[in-house]
Amino acid sequence: MYTKQGPAIRESISSQQGVTLIELVIAMVIIGIVATTLLGALGTMANKSGDPLPRQQAIAIAESYLAEIRLRSFEAVAACTAKPATRPLYHLTCHYDGLTDARPKDQFGTDVPNLQNYAVSVNLFNSATLPGIAGTDQQRIQVTVTTPDGESFTLSGFRARDWP
Repeated sequence: MYTKQGPAIRESISSQQGVTLIELVIAMVIIGIVATTLLGALGTMANKSGDPLPRQQAIAIAESYLAEIRLRSFEAVAACTAKPATRPLYHLTCHYDGLTDARPKDQFGTDVPNLQNYAVSVNLFNSATLPGIAGTDQQRIQVTVTTPDGESFTLSGFRARDWP
């Protein structure tokens, strides 16, 4: 006994076809290519994720030196008094000109732990960059830090003579 819907359901079920082997292989190849690309990109990012650390450390070192120098009393490089023998005795900005530390030190001259592979150099220049201030009354302070990888970062700042 057949109803009107009975044969129609059987025909629709029997007219459906499964996925062919070729379609299945193509789908697997596409999924494989996408997975390989994504995993390769993630692997590269994971390998490079530690790279910013030496850069950030170099910038922090340069900022520290720059802040220390800017806190000292201004004196033009050309008029600088005799440079003290050790850094803890530096009290003028010009004393820092030409400073080279093979290893970063704090303001008391003590080596900073775990930074033995960084190097620091400081140079001061008379500058005419700041408008309204005579060139002899301003200095550009340039701090260069070299990372263990040999990459150099330079941070510059300005210091002007204090007005009475």
